[in-house]
Amino acid sequence: MTIPTITPASWSELHDVLFDEPWPVHAGEFHSGLIHRGMTDYSWPLMSSLDRLKLFTMEQHLLRNFQKYARLANFSPDRTWEWLAVAQHHGLPTRLMDWTYSPLVALHFAIANPAYPRSSVVWSLDYVRVHSRLPTMVRSAIRGDAAAFTTDMLDRASIPVWPKDWQELTDAYMVILEPPSIDDRIVNQYAGLSAFSSTKVAIEDWLATFSEPVALKIEVLPHLKAEIREKLDKANINERVIYPGLDGLATWLTRYYSTPARTWI
Repeated sequence: MTIPTITPASWSELHDVLFDEPWPVHAGEFHSGLIHRGMTDYSWPLMSSLDRLKLFTMEQHLLRNFQKYARLANFSPDRTWEWLAVAQHHGLPTRLMDWTYSPLVALHFAIANPAYPRSSVVWSLDYVRVHSRLPTMVRSAIRGDAAAFTTDMLDRASIPVWPKDWQELTDAYMVILEPPSIDDRIVNQYAGLSAFSSTKVAIEDWLATFSEPVALKIEVLPHLKAEIREKLDKANINERVIYPGLDGLATWLTRYYSTPARTWI
C-alpha cells in the first residue's frame, strides 16, 4: 500500500492532523500508538545516519571506539543496546533513528530552521502495527503489556545487535525502543528510537508492504513555518526546553530576539 501523504493548508489543519489520528487507532487503548519524526526537508527519505553515510561496514568499529573513549568521561554502560542508544544520542552514526512520542516536538525539529525555503515533513508511525511483524524471538523480549522495548529488555533477551545477525532471523522488521533516561534532553524530547533489521531494503518500501497504512507523511508548507514557530513557543516547545542547559538557552534567546514581525495576520 502506498504511504498516505497529506498537506495541511493552515496551522489549524496541521494541528488536527497531528492530534486527531484519523487513521489506524487501536480500540481500547488509552494512549496513542503513534511515534513521530520531524525532518527539515520533505524530500529526505526515512534513513539512519549510518545508511545515509554508507558506513554499515564500519558500524562495529564506530561503536567499539566510542566505547573506548567514552570511558574517559566516566561513562560505561554494561550492555550493547544501551551503548548503541547512547552513541546515537550523542551524534555517532548508528542504524538507529530518532523519534518522539510528542507530535509537537517532532514539529519543532521539522521547522528548526524557519527560514528553510522548502517544505518540511513530520512522519507519524503506528508502531503497534509495525511490531506485528516482529519475529517471536524479538517479541518475547517485551515485558508485560509494554508496547515499546527498552534497551534493557533487548539486552537481557540477548536480541542480536548487528544487522548481519538480525537478517539471519527472518524477513525485515523494525523495533521501536525507548532510550535510557541518561539526561534531561532525552526526557524533555519524549524520545524514542527505531532500529531496522535490513541493510538492503529501504524503510519506506518496507512500510508500504503493509495491507493497511502504518505511516503517514505530513507536509509542512514553508509559508506556515513562522506561525507554527510562534504557536510552538506559546506551548513551551522551544530550544530552551528541548536542549536543557546553557547551549539551548542561548540558541532560544538568539532566535527569539531575531524573529521578524508577524506576516501571517
